[in-house]
Amino acid sequence: MLHVWSASGEELATMSSDELSDVGTLKQQLRKRCGYPVCVQRLLHEGVSLDDDAKLDALDAAIDVQLVLLPVCFSAAEKEQLADELTMAAAHGHLETVRALMEARVDIDVLDNGGTTALTRASDHGQVDMVRFLLEKGADKNRADTYGNTPLIRASQHSHMDSASLLLRADADKDLANAAGVTALSVASDRGRVEIVRLLLQARADQTLTTRHGDTALIRACSKGHADVARLLLRASSNQDMYRCTARALSRAAECGHVETVKVLLEAGADKDLVDGQGATPLSRAAARGHTKIVRLLSDNSADSGSFARRTNDFNLCIYPPVVC
Repeated sequence: MLHVWSASGEELATMSSDELSDVGTLKQQLRKRCGYPVCVQRLLHEGVSLDDDAKLDALDAAIDVQLVLLPVCFSAAEKEQLADELTMAAAHGHLETVRALMEARVDIDVLDNGGTTALTRASDHGQVDMVRFLLEKGADKNRADTYGNTPLIRASQHSHMDSASLLLRADADKDLANAAGVTALSVASDRGRVEIVRLLLQARADQTLTTRHGDTALIRACSKGHADVARLLLRASSNQDMYRCTARALSRAAECGHVETVKVLLEAGADKDLVDGQGATPLSRAAARGHTKIVRLLSDNSADSGSFARRTNDFNLCIYPPVVC
């Protein structure tokens, strides 16, 4: 039998040497069983380093091998491989692998081939223990991926409450936006993540920030018909905030046929007659899409169906991008 020990004296694995042709094969098995990347493994027998092509049957019948994870100088290809190993381990919550890579001095904030850090991967997959570990080890809580997504944006997108809470307690910037101008609050509102939205509002996330298309968190929520999210955002808004975007949010909700969301906005005092940059009102947009319930609802509230602008403000002068409901 072959016994593999750590440098601290812990037995890591026991396996039959008959199944292993050489040291390289043993390293592959240790990668599968323990998660240690092959390129950081150094195996010793009686204090002598073993080459990958060394035959195990040339050693004693009962073999004791020590595994040492050494800081080494990596080639460019090995660095890319290790970056992928690190982020993959973080995504799957493999703490021992991440510890081993850190012992080998792999940069905790290195970007993998997909342009993402270990902390972002862990946040994206809701690996709470991994997020906590990486933050404790000094991972950059605000480092964005290739598309500008921060760990908090990813955690918020997938409604990972515990991970988002950890990041906020670590003072992650709640208002950073990605390349499309989307913040954690924007994406949570767009996805209807009610509890995440509540968490971010409690952390005083700025809901007046806009995407590249000029959408606030409220507009994104209303475009998707997330009435509960809209209520939360409206309760946390100032009167000035509401004036700037509730009318546009109402037009989006009306055009997309979201009856409950339209009701929420009307109850909040959204201007049902305000005309957008294309000369349309919420009523005319609902009518154009055939949303009869919303047409009736707006008509009962004395909404104007005018086709040309009579009142404008600085917010509705921009031309609407195509609406995807």
